[in-house]
Amino acid sequence: MQVPQPRALQDGEHHSGQAVGMELAVLISYITATLAEHAAWYGARCVGLDALVSVERRHGVLVQPAQPPEVGALIMQGWRSVSVVCPPYGMVLYAAAGAPAFLRLVSGRLVRH
Repeated sequence: MQVPQPRALQDGEHHSGQAVGMELAVLISYITATLAEHAAWYGARCVGLDALVSVERRHGVLVQPAQPPEVGALIMQGWRSVSVVCPPYGMVLYAAAGAPAFLRLVSGRLVRH
C-alpha cells in the first residue's frame, strides 16, 4: 500500500526532527481500498478478524483528527476491528461490539505507545 505524502502538523509540533502529519481521511481511503480485496476473499469470515495496518514513520506521523474518522466503508467490509499503527502512535479506526474491550475503549482516539 502506498501512503500519501505527509503534510505539516497543524500545531507545529516536531517529532524526531520532522514536522509532518498524515491526513487521516486520505489514509483511511487507502486502507479501505486495500482491505476491500482481502474482505472479498475472506467474505463472512471477516466478522471474526481484526485488521492491523502498519505505516512506516518516514511517511509521517498520525495526528488526532478534529472530527471522528469516517469508517462506514470499513464497517461494511465486515471486519471485527481495524487499527492503524505508525509508531509511536496508533489508532483503532473501528471496533465492532464483538471486538475485545481494550480495542472498543480506545476506538477513534489517537494513542501514544
